[in-house]
Amino acid sequence: MGKIFKHKLTRRQKEILERTKLPNNWEELSTYHRRIIKRIEKMIKYLEKKYGKKFYYKGYIPENKLFFDKESLLVYAEGDDPEVDCFAVEPKGFGFTDEYAWVIQT
Repeated sequence: MGKIFKHKLTRRQKEILERTKLPNNWEELSTYHRRIIKRIEKMIKYLEKKYGKKFYYKGYIPENKLFFDKESLLVYAEGDDPEVDCFAVEPKGFGFTDEYAWVIQT
């Protein structure tokens, strides 16, 4: 079987799937949801590596070219207020860009 059928979900991925009322079993996810949950994990890992702290999922907006929606992940850092200190992570080139600097400055 290919790699797409053999992926072990992390605890964080399972928690995100449960919060969004999706199955937390890889085999039960659609290809679309598999791609998104892997993308979310990649974006959060980017933040954790960049800032050296834990970040939590708040929401995700997939790219929708029809309505000009850009892909973005909404997150907050450990110890921050999830209602006030939430910020976006977006793709940029072959990596990501984030707005955490605005949270740190306030």
